[in-house]
Amino acid sequence: MRPLLLPDTSKAILASAHGYEPIRAPDTNAPAKFGAVAQPRLAWAWRSRREPRRAGDTDRAFSIVSEAAYRRADLSDPPGIAAFVNLFPRELVTESASRMLTYALMLGLSGQVAEAHAWLQRAQKRIGDEPEARAEDIATLGVLRLLTFTVTAEAGDEIDAGRRAVEAVEAGLDLGVGGARARMNLVRGYLLLDKPGEVGLALRVGHPGDEIAALVLAPALAARIALRQGRLSEAGRQATAALGAAHAFGLGTHTGALDAHLAVAGTLIDRNELADVTATFRRLEEILLAWPEAGVYQVLLRLEKVRVAAAVDDFGGVFATLGEAGMLIDHVPRSAKTHLKSIYAKLGVTSRAETVQRPITERSAYAFRTDDHGARW
Repeated sequence: MRPLLLPDTSKAILASAHGYEPIRAPDTNAPAKFGAVAQPRLAWAWRSRREPRRAGDTDRAFSIVSEAAYRRADLSDPPGIAAFVNLFPRELVTESASRMLTYALMLGLSGQVAEAHAWLQRAQKRIGDEPEARAEDIATLGVLRLLTFTVTAEAGDEIDAGRRAVEAVEAGLDLGVGGARARMNLVRGYLLLDKPGEVGLALRVGHPGDEIAALVLAPALAARIALRQGRLSEAGRQATAALGAAHAFGLGTHTGALDAHLAVAGTLIDRNELADVTATFRRLEEILLAWPEAGVYQVLLRLEKVRVAAAVDDFGGVFATLGEAGMLIDHVPRSAKTHLKSIYAKLGVTSRAETVQRPITERSAYAFRTDDHGARW
């Protein structure tokens, strides 16, 4: 699939907004060179190129580029997004909180999570120092903090900030693609915190968001919820719907596909169809190659692998996989920590280090193997 916005086009948008000429003028016939999917958005951006120049609206220019980059994220293209990041003149980024938030989003989507977090903190401080902060900036900050939580599980009040942002969006505040995906990220957040009541309500109440949120993310997350509740047929049905929509959109490596494949893996394990789960694990690993920053999903995948290893009495594999999970990220999700402790208790140990030193008893092995929900989140 072609890029939705050419780098040269984006550079021209930013240049015209700030009153200087781009290094190389874009081809004015470029919209005609693209396919039917990309052409409408590119043509819109091209028509908008002169509007910021007349109004001096640099913020609007940033918005145009960031929306295009977000669409590249749907295609799991961090290098393509990094090209957009390089278009933002640093001296323009620091002029306002809204631009700092946009820049933080771009960095995060390109896989530069640490730098994105630093810019997010700068933006948060700037917003806090303003006597009357813009509602859009406050809500965008909440959206981005929630998004960060869903892939890194950083501790804090991100869920509450995200919930307030979702409420602001549904009250009419336009936050672009990020706002359109906020409710589904809130559902993800509740899943990570293992709050079944809140997660079901968040999914059912309100509008799911844009077409990708409604057709890919919503059923994928519904599948994970159904699996958590032991409704295996529903989990399978929802996961199939999500993966079908992802395939139709050309989004086979989208984060929604991660959620759907996790649900498929869990369903197969619960049904004891262990021979079939290997292919699902392989697909999850392939998708995670496109999302190296998604440490949470690395942990969740390994917890499912623990369940398989225990089911076939491979407790060496259980320990090894638990060790991998424990070393992947410093801050695993609260629900993952809970289930790791549950696993340790069933094996008669209290920590990852102790699993290496202490042999498994027959009783603890049987207790873990026969508990269908030992590693569920």
